[in-house]
Amino acid sequence: MDNKKRKTEEQQDTLNEEIDNHHSKKQSISNNNNNNNNCNNNNNCNNSSLNKQITTDNLIDIDKIIELIRATPITLLGLIDVLRIYDNHKENELIRIESTIYFNDYHLDKYRHYFDKKGYTNFVLNIFFDTFFDVFYQIRYTITEKHEYSYFKYKLYVKIVKDIRFNNWFKDLYENEKDQLIKRLDIMDKYLSIPLKNYHRRAGDNDHFIIFPKQYCIDRLYSIVYDGTVDIFLNLIIYKRYNQYYEKYYETSDNNNNNNNNNNNNNNNNNNNNNNNNNNNNNNNNNNNNNNNNNNNNNNNNNNNNNNNNNNNNNNNNNNNNNNNNNNNNNNNNNNNNNNNCNNNNNNNNNNNNCNNSNIEKKSIILSDIVIEMIVRDSLWYCGDGIDKIIINNNLLSFALVSKQFFRVLSKILNNEYFELGKSMIQLNDSQFNLIKQPPLFFGYDSIRLIPYSSNKEYLELLFSRVQSFCISTDEYDSTINDATSRQFKCVGHYSPLEEDIYRENTRSDWYLVYPPPMPSLQSITIGEYYGYSNNYLHLLEDILITNFETIKSNKLDNDSHGIKRFSITICNDWNGTPERSDLDFIKPLLKLHLNSLEIVKIDSSSAYRIKSNTIKKLKSSINNQSKNKIEWSLNVCDDDDDDDYDDTSDDESP
Repeated sequence: MDNKKRKTEEQQDTLNEEIDNHHSKKQSISNNNNNNNNCNNNNNCNNSSLNKQITTDNLIDIDKIIELIRATPITLLGLIDVLRIYDNHKENELIRIESTIYFNDYHLDKYRHYFDKKGYTNFVLNIFFDTFFDVFYQIRYTITEKHEYSYFKYKLYVKIVKDIRFNNWFKDLYENEKDQLIKRLDIMDKYLSIPLKNYHRRAGDNDHFIIFPKQYCIDRLYSIVYDGTVDIFLNLIIYKRYNQYYEKYYETSDNNNNNNNNNNNNNNNNNNNNNNNNNNNNNNNNNNNNNNNNNNNNNNNNNNNNNNNNNNNNNNNNNNNNNNNNNNNNNNNNNNNNNNNCNNNNNNNNNNNNCNNSNIEKKSIILSDIVIEMIVRDSLWYCGDGIDKIIINNNLLSFALVSKQFFRVLSKILNNEYFELGKSMIQLNDSQFNLIKQPPLFFGYDSIRLIPYSSNKEYLELLFSRVQSFCISTDEYDSTINDATSRQFKCVGHYSPLEEDIYRENTRSDWYLVYPPPMPSLQSITIGEYYGYSNNYLHLLEDILITNFETIKSNKLDNDSHGIKRFSITICNDWNGTPERSDLDFIKPLLKLHLNSLEIVKIDSSSAYRIKSNTIKKLKSSINNQSKNKIEWSLNVCDDDDDDDYDDTSDDESP
């Protein structure tokens, strides 16, 4: 992808003005230093940073930082670097402006399923509350063409009015710089308000419409801040259209969970022809029954505290039914008969029941880690769609909380096998309470949204350092399908087809995709539902599998031991038979780059009848002739045509 940032003409003009202002500031400050700091500059002398004594050397450093930001590629690592620069130079408005421009460029055409929603919202809030107007002005470019932009605008408004800074911010501007406040709110209303002139809302069985005022109307916000008026915008209905993207995973889990609800029914019946029913409601009770009588029944029901029951009976076939409701009773039962049934009903805290002729030895059962691992593995769910077997993150925590042993065994499994990440990114530390102690071995492209914007470069590099298996399924089908898109869709008010149309168009944009950090340990890649309508996924895959690997191999001494071992791709045509020719130009250079490491190649083009079998066969022949390894091929094509001019030894024909 071209690293040069794309901007609208209006945004570029604004940036040029800011650059001119910057150079004017440099000249002005230099003059101020020579004229006893007399500030006569016409460009924002009132701003806080210009009221400080800024040296020329500092301005040179600022220029270098700005140049660094502009040269930063539009990748996830690049964004993290720029955000950390922003954090370290919050006092400088020029760096804040440039960082904000980069932030907006990065998120151009991107959607919430590919970025950190919390980090995104927090940064936009910082733009909103920025004291420097030129920084605030960049907020107009944050959510202009986003999928679900009405929902994002609504969520942003809610975050703004609920922010702890809002009331003081509003009061300060209203009382001291009202014109500035009006100017800012006008921008918010123009670019970031939700069009809710006729908002449809269901109340009981009746439908009616609510007429809303302007969202960022100064009078309305005044009544909320000063008078405590209830904000009607906080109770809007969010309409949802749910996707079926992970249905294959969760439907399977739901259907099978019913078979696991009653798997742990243990009926332990220990009947040794002796009935020891202990139902005593006393504390510290010692029942010593030395019974030597034949056919003797001792039913002792004691409701007293500190009872010592010793009944001396020297008769055969004797029944002793003692109901003692006294405190400190001493009843001595010495029965010299045989074949005794001791029925002692004890419900006390510290009972010592000794039936000398009816001893039951109790033993605790300890299962080995191997047995526990077999139990856990038998209960886990796996996704086998790709070339690798992936553990589905479905209630993993419930297994870990069974016991310390289960926790330890599950931690060992997850740290050494492929599993999908959950709802939050893992914290990499060796704490005994941390289930995941090492970077993951598997990374699904959708999990990139879980990486927090508060991360640093070192964390990202560590996070991807062990990744061996990478999986991506494209969203290209959404760009042509007439039905609902596969991605979840939310909107405020009426459903707007325009929002979905914009999303369909943007799925073909280079800016739609996030470029992840390099994965130096990558061995396997699975590409699902590849259509090739445009070059955006092609550029992403080339960056991951060619550009990054060429850099990695150049830094490795043993080039042959590092590379892709398993490659799988599913190529598709849509219901219209398009695209007429899927763009597969990247496959051959990719496989050539990994000739000496490839072990398995799986190509499924059964849903792409535009891809002819001879094209795939020529690719196979070419790679086999150049590789030192014996590659295992799995080819599933739509047709089985045999062209007369097919040459099995050809190695210079591109697929």
